[in-house]
Amino acid sequence: MDQIDARMLYQLLRLRIQVFVVERQMPRMELDDIDVNDKTVHLWAERSGEVVAGLRLHEQDDGAFRVSRLCTALEARGQGLATKLMQHAITMAKRREVVVDAPIRTRGFFERLGFRQEGEKFVKDGMPHVELRL
Repeated sequence: MDQIDARMLYQLLRLRIQVFVVERQMPRMELDDIDVNDKTVHLWAERSGEVVAGLRLHEQDDGAFRVSRLCTALEARGQGLATKLMQHAITMAKRREVVVDAPIRTRGFFERLGFRQEGEKFVKDGMPHVELRL
């Protein structure tokens, strides 16, 4: 966790709660142990000192990297921030496999980055998802 200070982690978590819990009304515990795991890296974009987009990249036991909690503040959407964060995450993975569980409605975003669906759709947090891999 040396790459992120308490203020940044707070801003990231506040953004995630705003997007996933308040806006999308996803029925889940937003905070989990992955956030503070030594194999997790948080990436974010700031505007005027405030976090407006973020994701976390977690190295799994099999060596692949899992992207999760990708989100952008409502006022910052459509500016390419999620794409830039994903491109940076892919670069950080250093040619290792990158995995994401994505809501069906966002599959096209990940496919444009080169991800391909693996397996059948499944329900997560009350929404249909697919696993995508790069």
